[in-house]
Amino acid sequence: MRRRFSFPLVLVLACLLAVPTAARAGDKALQALADAAARLVEHRGEAAFPELRRPGRFFGPGRAVFVFDEQGFELVNPFFPELEGKNLLNHRDPTGKLVLEEELRLARGKGGFVDSVWERPGGGRPMRTRAFVQGVRHGGRLYVVGAWRELE
Repeated sequence: MRRRFSFPLVLVLACLLAVPTAARAGDKALQALADAAARLVEHRGEAAFPELRRPGRFFGPGRAVFVFDEQGFELVNPFFPELEGKNLLNHRDPTGKLVLEEELRLARGKGGFVDSVWERPGGGRPMRTRAFVQGVRHGGRLYVVGAWRELE
């Protein structure tokens, strides 16, 4: 009788342990994407923006990079291009979180992860996201560079 229960128990435990490992791998990939975009912005400044908007390495299904300045103006957002040029510093996600304010705080330090909720383009159910952000300087200007992925 013990054998019957041991295999399902081992299977359940293996699945539970795999979830955090997969999440950590997703976080590492997200941070690597943000790091690559940040290096590009640090070296090329606004000249890097067209490359960050093109589908491919920096922008694809369920993930994208973004850039905003320390005043909160969205400079690059290929997933939500209608937000570019707008000041989003006081934007609250559907849960009430001041997303850019938190990202800016992290970028002024060592960088870090931010979980938030965003409306989907064209409507539909809001999506949970995780972003990794960091601050880089080019031409004396601070840019907040991040990459996000959908969690659902």
